[in-house]
Amino acid sequence: MSYSSRDRDRGRRAVVAATGVGAVGALTATGWLMGAAASDLAAQQAASTDATPTAAAPTAAAPTDAAPTGRRERPYVTRVTLRYVTAAGTASSVPGSGGTLTRVSSGGSGRSGSSSGPGPAAAPVPAPEPAPPAPSSGS
Repeated sequence: MSYSSRDRDRGRRAVVAATGVGAVGALTATGWLMGAAASDLAAQQAASTDATPTAAAPTAAAPTDAAPTGRRERPYVTRVTLRYVTAAGTASSVPGSGGTLTRVSSGGSGRSGSSSGPGPAAAPVPAPEPAPPAPSSGS
């Protein structure tokens, strides 16, 4: 007797059926065990809550406003330090004055990747701002 494609297909179907029955059985058993564990936990929690009201009654009468012993509020001290930083080489003493941003485009050297040329040019130093006008005498 020779082994035909029909016999091969029959064998594959038997393996698929056995695997499916095993998977369904494993999932069913896992669900049953998890359900039993959950019901046991719920029963334990119900039993423990039935026993705790008698033990918890004296602690419920204790005042909740009392501060813990040995602890007290400590004052907070806030310290603020301001620092004005100016760029080196500028004559301006006004904080916040700055230069302009420039974009340097790389030339088309025909190479891909990074170029070995110099980095971006430094931004020009801005001119100092003019002094505010002198106050008038009111006349």
